[in-house]
Amino acid sequence: MFIYMPSRCLINVIFCLQVATCYRSCILNGQRALCSGQWFYQVPALPPNITHLFLDRNYIRELSSASLEDFAELQDLDLGNQKVKLVIRNNGFLQQRNMTRLVLGFNIGLQLEPRAFAGLDNLQSLFLDHCRLTDAILTNSFLQPLRFLETLDLFGNRIMRLQPGLFFSNLTRFTQLNLKLNQIEKFCEGDLVGFKGKYFQYLNLTSNKLFRTPSEDWFSCGNPFKGIAFNILDLSYNGLNKKQITQFFKAIQGTQIAHLKYSGPIGKGFSHENIPDPDESTFEGLNRSAISILDLSKNFIFCLQKAVFSPLKDINPNAFDGLQGHLRMLNLSFNLLVLDLSYNHIGVLGDDAFSKLPRLRGLFLTGNSLRGLGLPAMLPNLEYLTLGDNKLSSIYNLITLGSSSTYVDVSDNRLTDMEDVYVILTHFKRLQKLFFGGNFIKWCTLSKNIMMPQNNSLEVLDLHDSSHQRFTLRCGHCRALNPSCSRGAVLLLTLCSDPDWDM
Repeated sequence: MFIYMPSRCLINVIFCLQVATCYRSCILNGQRALCSGQWFYQVPALPPNITHLFLDRNYIRELSSASLEDFAELQDLDLGNQKVKLVIRNNGFLQQRNMTRLVLGFNIGLQLEPRAFAGLDNLQSLFLDHCRLTDAILTNSFLQPLRFLETLDLFGNRIMRLQPGLFFSNLTRFTQLNLKLNQIEKFCEGDLVGFKGKYFQYLNLTSNKLFRTPSEDWFSCGNPFKGIAFNILDLSYNGLNKKQITQFFKAIQGTQIAHLKYSGPIGKGFSHENIPDPDESTFEGLNRSAISILDLSKNFIFCLQKAVFSPLKDINPNAFDGLQGHLRMLNLSFNLLVLDLSYNHIGVLGDDAFSKLPRLRGLFLTGNSLRGLGLPAMLPNLEYLTLGDNKLSSIYNLITLGSSSTYVDVSDNRLTDMEDVYVILTHFKRLQKLFFGGNFIKWCTLSKNIMMPQNNSLEVLDLHDSSHQRFTLRCGHCRALNPSCSRGAVLLLTLCSDPDWDM
C-alpha cells in the first residue's frame, strides 16, 4: 500500500509543491483507490488501471462523459453521499463496459438525465437508496440500458406507485429489488405487467403504506402479483390489523411464494383486544401459494388459534421463523418433527393444541407465560419436551401431551409438590433426563396410585434450587428420587446445560 499523489503536482528534488492544481491524496492498494471524504470536487487523476474507486463523501457535483474516460477497467465505483447535489449527465458511464457495481446511495436530490446509465452493459448491482427518487425511476427508461442488472436497491425513496416499465421484461437477470421505506400505497394487477414472468429471489416491500388502503379496494384491484413468483417476499410493517392482511392474501391467491415474511402489529399481545390473533381464515388466501417458510417474527401473537396454519400445506422445517422475535423452527405439516415456540408471549394453549402432528419429536415451549397446559392433543412420538421458565403450578395433562418423551424440562416454574416428580417418573416409561430444578418445593405427598417402575431408564434428575434440602433424598421414603439407588444414574443439584438437539 502506498500514497498516490496526482501527476499534476510539481516535484522539486524530494518534496511535492502543493500548488493549486494538486488534489488531496488517495490511498492506493493494488488496483483499488480509496478517496473517500477527501474534499474532491471532481474525479481525481489516478492510474488508468484502477478497478475499484471509492469517492463517497466528497463534493462532486457532476459526472459527465469525460469524468471517467481514463478508467476503462473500472469494475466498482462508489459515489455515495456527496455533500452537494449530484447530477449524472447523459453518457456519464459510456466507457464503463466492465463496471459491475455502482453505488449512488444517499445522494439527496440525485438528478439523472435520461441516458445517465448508458454504457453500463454489464452492471449487476445498482444502489440508489435514500436519493428522494420518485416513481419515474422505475416507470421511465433510466434503467433500460442495464441488460444484466441483478440487484436494485431503492431503499428509502419517495416512490408512491409501483409501475415498472415494460423494458424490465428484457432484464432477464433482474431478481432482487429493495423497496423498503418508500410510500407505496397501492398497486393493482395491471401495474406490474413489466415484472410479469419474473421469479424474484427477493422483493422487499417493508415499511410502505400498502394496507392503509381500505381492504375492499384489493378486490377491485385484482392480483397485483399475477404472473410473478417469489423466493422471498417481505411485506413487513405495512398493515394495521388482521382483517387487512387477510384481504390482501386473498387478493394474491395463487401467487407462488417460497418464503413469506410479515412482521408487524398482528396479534393482541397481552392486553390489546382490538387487534385479534390470526385465525384459520387469516392465511386462507395462501393455500395455493406453495409457501415453505412463513416468518411471523416481531408480531404480538398471544394465542395460537386452532387450525390457524391449516391452509399452508407445504411448510417445511425452519418455517415460521420467530413469532415475537424468537420462533426458530416451526412446521405444521403432517411430517413436522420440531416445533420451537420458545421465548414468545404464549399464555394459553387452545383445546386440542398440536393436533395432527403425529410425528412430532421435539416440542420447545421454554420461556413463555403458560399457567396450565389446557387440553392438548396427544403426541405419541414426542422425545423432547421443554416447558422451563413458564408459570406452571400443575403438571395436569403433561402425561397426555408427551408421556413417550425421553427428555422433559419443567424447571423454573411454580411447582411446589415433590409428588410431581414421582408422577412423571411413573408415567414416562422412557424418560432418561428430567429437569425439575428452580421450583420451590413445599411438600412431598405421595398418592397410593403412584407406582415407581423398578427398571426405570432415568439417567439424570436435576433438582437444583428446588429447596430439596427439606426432604431426605436417600434410599427409603424418597428412594425413587435417588437414581443412585437403582441404576447408578446422576442426581444433579446444580444446573445442567441445555441438550444438543440431534435430528
